[in-house]
Amino acid sequence: CEIRPDSASQHIEMPTLSLSQLPRANNELSTDFKTFSFTLHKCRKGTAPYISLKDMTDPSNITKNLTLSNLTGAPPGGLAIRLLRQDSGGVWNDVTFGPSPVTIDSSQPNQFAVGPAAVTNATIEIPFRAHYVRTGKMSAGDVDAKAVIEVMYK
Repeated sequence: CEIRPDSASQHIEMPTLSLSQLPRANNELSTDFKTFSFTLHKCRKGTAPYISLKDMTDPSNITKNLTLSNLTGAPPGGLAIRLLRQDSGGVWNDVTFGPSPVTIDSSQPNQFAVGPAAVTNATIEIPFRAHYVRTGKMSAGDVDAKAVIEVMYK
């Protein structure tokens, strides 16, 4: 497979958030979210890619919350970004971040399989949603977060 060019580098613009939208600090997801997708194309029949996501602000992060960076100013307190991916059955699942995998192992919490491609020259699209998640006492700030999607093949 190849990464479709429009999937290679994406900027997801998150909506403005107010305290009233996330009144409790219990890892509640915001109702406002942004949908985006990561697409592989030109996949050969039977190709079954394994996907992992890494937090670029904190590469040691092994949680479900993407760390906010201070690249655009002071990040807000008590807030993170949570990514969910849609599986082939239409169910939205939390993404767990982790280090770059050294082997393919679907039992790793930060790795999941997609496909396999049913035909030659197939396209595999992975839908994601980005939500805010409250993690503690909230304070104002600029939201910026970066993740990398890594693709491995068996």
